[in-house]
Amino acid sequence: DNNNNNNNTSCSYRLFHKSTDTPIVEQNHELFVAHGKMYDEVARLCSEFAQDVMMTEGDLEWQDMGDEDHQVHALVTRHRSFQKVLLCITGKGKVGAGIFSRRHLMTDGIEISTALPFVREARKRNMDVVLLDPNREGAQKAMKVVQKSLERLFLNHHHHHPATSSREDVYILAHSMAGSQIVRFLHDKTKTTHQYSNDGETGQQQQTHPHSTTQAGFGFLNQIKAIAFTDSNHNVNWTKKNPPVTNLLVGPSSLYIKSHKVHDDAKRLGELHHDCDFWKHRFGSIKTIWAGTMEHALTNYTGMSYIWDHFDNFLDDNNNNNNIHDDNSKGKNGQ
Repeated sequence: DNNNNNNNTSCSYRLFHKSTDTPIVEQNHELFVAHGKMYDEVARLCSEFAQDVMMTEGDLEWQDMGDEDHQVHALVTRHRSFQKVLLCITGKGKVGAGIFSRRHLMTDGIEISTALPFVREARKRNMDVVLLDPNREGAQKAMKVVQKSLERLFLNHHHHHPATSSREDVYILAHSMAGSQIVRFLHDKTKTTHQYSNDGETGQQQQTHPHSTTQAGFGFLNQIKAIAFTDSNHNVNWTKKNPPVTNLLVGPSSLYIKSHKVHDDAKRLGELHHDCDFWKHRFGSIKTIWAGTMEHALTNYTGMSYIWDHFDNFLDDNNNNNNIHDDNSKGKNGQ
């Protein structure tokens, strides 16, 4: 159901039952798509088609970063500029790169259920795009896949090309389990350990100096300009001994968008979440707004305008800083 081939989001890619010309929706999908093997096969075909659309509109390609132990794939901008990048990580389950919900993909369309609208918006801002595929090897290995993906797409490049990677600003959309994965990754790559040496006179151990497990980890942390968490299940207490990461998670760079429960009163999109003690203990002082939906998988779509407003605040700041830097450089060259 797409009337033209441009990036107009008023058009919609929808699944139809061809012989009856019937759109597949929540109310009838079980009549056309039986649960089990057929459901998985239709979901796979829809996901592959959606990924093809994202590849075409976003100029993305599959990059294989695996080794003998892990299959690591991601959809990445074909020619990265290493200036600013949207990093999108989907939740757990059977969803693939750029897919937030297989059910909504079949019943509501590509725009609502995938990262396609985010790819389109990123392209408008001349941003590179990285769509990770954390579930490639199943739920038990998802964290390892995210770790390997981020290491090879960001940390390894930082190690080999520090000049270009240090200029790449990173904007992260982390959905559901991805919030825990990115927090764990940042903590593991930036937590400090302490080395000890024996005092020659007393025989007691003395702390010498703290050192980072990886300079690239702090480099990547400093590249992150903004994060949007959608129904994330992370916990800020994991990083209470790691102030740099904690400051990122609870500071102005982070935004949390939350769905409401079925039994709750409907919440208006963008309305500030009440700051109860439980929420503050788990997530700290992060700015939290309601997604305006009880559908966990739709928090990205309903909250998209707020997510991009959040990102744009930092994109504008960085553009202004770059313009100031460029003007200063021109002034020096003219002296």
